[in-house]
Amino acid sequence: MPTLHIRRVPRELVEALRERARANGRSLSTEVAALLAGALEWRRAGRGKHKRALASIQRRRFTPGPNAPRTIDLLKEDRRR
Repeated sequence: MPTLHIRRVPRELVEALRERARANGRSLSTEVAALLAGALEWRRAGRGKHKRALASIQRRRFTPGPNAPRTIDLLKEDRRR
């Protein structure tokens, strides 16, 4: 298994990772690997959800017809009142 070295990690972050590893009964290396794997999985799963949500929004999006008044004209008319 490859080794990954990370430099210049803030001391507070290392301590938080150590505490988390201890709470989960893991070594620091195993905890960091689990966090990285979880983050990548979350991102992969999220992409599909985001694409579906965006497609849904685009399907429901209002598109004015070709004979609809322009927004700027409606604003000007409203200001004249």
